[in-house]
Amino acid sequence: MIIVLGLIAAGSALSQTPSYQTSLFDTTWTPIGGGAYQVSTSAENYAYEVWERPVEDGKWSMSAGMVTTTGKYYSYGDLQQAGFGLDTTYLYASFTSAGDFIDEVGQSPTFIGLKARYNFYFGVTGDLTKQFLLTIDDGSSVGTSSFGSIGKVYRDANGNALGSGLTITNDSSGGAEQGLSDGFESEIAVGSLLAKRTGTTIELAVPYASLGLNAADFSQLAYAYAGLATSNPSSNTDLFANDQFSATAGSGVEYDTLALVPEPGSAVLTLSGALILFVISRRREPRKKVSGNKS
Repeated sequence: MIIVLGLIAAGSALSQTPSYQTSLFDTTWTPIGGGAYQVSTSAENYAYEVWERPVEDGKWSMSAGMVTTTGKYYSYGDLQQAGFGLDTTYLYASFTSAGDFIDEVGQSPTFIGLKARYNFYFGVTGDLTKQFLLTIDDGSSVGTSSFGSIGKVYRDANGNALGSGLTITNDSSGGAEQGLSDGFESEIAVGSLLAKRTGTTIELAVPYASLGLNAADFSQLAYAYAGLATSNPSSNTDLFANDQFSATAGSGVEYDTLALVPEPGSAVLTLSGALILFVISRRREPRKKVSGNKS
């Protein structure tokens, strides 16, 4: 199903150098020699959609609070920094990867480009019709000179993307969030989502009024997450982070996320000229180890 929302009147011009009033760094994996990489087990908290898996599924070992790769490491899927921001017309989202190559234990690094799938998903507190996913399939296909049309926007059409308690989604089917009956199942015809590539950074832009949003909505965000996917755990081409994914090795998860506004979370915005200034109030959540099933 495709939903058509109204386009906006003329506002501020699309900026080729957006300001990101919310920008956070993510954990990145550290090379330890021989094509192996390592990260602390505390880097991941899958119960809160915080994944740290830019590595070949099941090809890692865990000891003394550290996870070490025994297979492939996807630098293009290792989220280093992400952010989002507004002007008077556009919502912008930014993703920076740790690199643009694959490294494997016992092998030399191989350049592959930014082959990850890029997901930015967010929702407004108290309004089940304002839950959105902005996504592009392949960062390496994004142009470098200016923003161009390449991505897609999806909306939760039946009010089940915003979960209860401390989980971000409420998927009862166990399938992929986007493209099925749960989650973000409705593509929005707003013209294509705009994207631009600079080095290992991908930026997205969409006029937020075309989504039925105004600046005040961004003072009431229930969550905002950035995610890089290097594989497809659910065998669905429309991959999205999913509460039903198991953290056990062999479950297919090769995904890295960063919580820009964790759920539950809050954002206080101050309008100053054309820019929105974000002050994020974030709650520290307990960490979970990389291994084990999600309950």
